[in-house]
Amino acid sequence: MEDKELKELMLASKLKASENLKDRIIHQINAEKGLIPKSHKVKTSNGSYFYILRVMYLFLLILAAYFYFQTDGNPFQSQTFVISTLFIASTFSLYWFVNVYVDYRKTKV
Repeated sequence: MEDKELKELMLASKLKASENLKDRIIHQINAEKGLIPKSHKVKTSNGSYFYILRVMYLFLLILAAYFYFQTDGNPFQSQTFVISTLFIASTFSLYWFVNVYVDYRKTKV
């Protein structure tokens, strides 16, 4: 008999939740979610920078064809061709480096 009495006593001593408890809990959860700052997803590129090199080689090909016809078959005889080639290659390489570095800094943050 003691077990039954103990069980009944425990059931009788349980606290009953109020009717609006569920509403208060949901309101509290939503309020806490509102206080948490939303993290913004950093948009990064897909990492393919080969288009820069393609454009550079296209420029170099056009430049080589131009100087090929201007120098009668040997564009390396022209100092302007060599300087122009170095300038185009260094400019595009610098542009490529800046793009890679900016993307690296975006993903690091």
